[in-house]
This record gives sequence, C-alpha cells and structure tokens, in this order.
Amino acid sequence: MDLAAVGCEEELRIEEVALVGSVPPGSRARWVVVGGSRLRGSLAGAGLPDLHVHDLEALGADLANADLRQATLRQVRARDCRLTGASLAEASLTDVALDGCRLDYAVLEEARIDRVALRGCDLREASFEGAHLRDVRFEDCDLSGVVFARARLDRVELAGCRLDGLRGLADLRGARMPWPDIVANAGTFAAALGIGALQDTQE
Repeated sequence: MDLAAVGCEEELRIEEVALVGSVPPGSRARWVVVGGSRLRGSLAGAGLPDLHVHDLEALGADLANADLRQATLRQVRARDCRLTGASLAEASLTDVALDGCRLDYAVLEEARIDRVALRGCDLREASFEGAHLRDVRFEDCDLSGVVFARARLDRVELAGCRLDGLRGLADLRGARMPWPDIVANAGTFAAALGIGALQDTQE
C-alpha cells in the first residue's frame, strides 16, 4: 500500500499490508490503527498522535520528527529505522525491539517502556525525563547527552553503551551494568560526582 495514496485519515485502520512510499508533507491524523503489517516507507514529519500499532515489522523506515505523542506500540520490531527528533511523549511501548535505529533527539518523556530491547541504537540527546522503564536493555547504544531526569528504572540493563555527557548520572539509580563497563566508565562517574584524581607524585 502506497502511503502517498493513503495520506492520513482520522480513525483509519490498516491491517495486513506492506506500507511503502511517503505520506504527504504535513499530514496529520488521530487514532490511526496499524496491525499485522510491514513498514518500509516514510512517515517523516507526520502528525499521528494516539497512533495504535501492534504486530508491526519496520525496516529502514523514516519517522524523523514524527509526532507520535500518546502512541501505543505493541509487539513491534524495527531495524535500521530513523526516528531522529520524533516525539513519543506519554507513549506506551511494550514488547518492542529496536536494532540499529536512530533516536537521536527523540522525546520519550513520561513514556511507559516495558520489555524493550535497544541494540546498536543512536540515542544522543534523547530525553526519557519522567519515563518509567521496566525490563529494558540498552546494548551497544550511544547514550551521550541522554536525559533520565525523574525517570523510574526497574530492571534496566546497560551493556557496552557510550555514556559520555550523559546528563544526571544519578538518575540511572536502579540500572545494572556489567562490571567491565562500570570500570571503563569510572572516569565519567567520578566527574559527575565532582571527584578529581590525585596525581602520582612518587619518584
């Protein structure tokens, strides 16, 4: 199904199709439901608040700067997708896997994120402020400059992630990391706590 032909209609329901092409610039619709489908096209810049998605596979899709506030995403698998600057504020993500995706500058404030795996994703400057993350794993992700202020972390794992410039490291309270990662990031943790290193003055 060509997204250009579909456009964005209020309360549109899409089931069991392959979505390709691009939505027209500035398209906006509420309460769109997409299920059992494959997304290969572009929703960049589209306004789709209250979007409901289930059983979706997305490959190379472009959702940059899309307005997905209060969306519900369930059983979604995304690979090599672009969500740069996308808004998922107050969204609900359940049983979602993101592999090699770009979420830099994405907004997930006040979102509920359950059973989500992110692998090799670029999350630079993304915001999880006030979000609730439960059973979430970040693996080999770039978390530089990410905001976790007021976020609640339950059984959250970070493995092999870049933490340079992460804002408010204390907000990671409750997260778990492999011991080698903790050691490797000791300098970052010390700098965040204002701890300086003594110079070795021994001859």
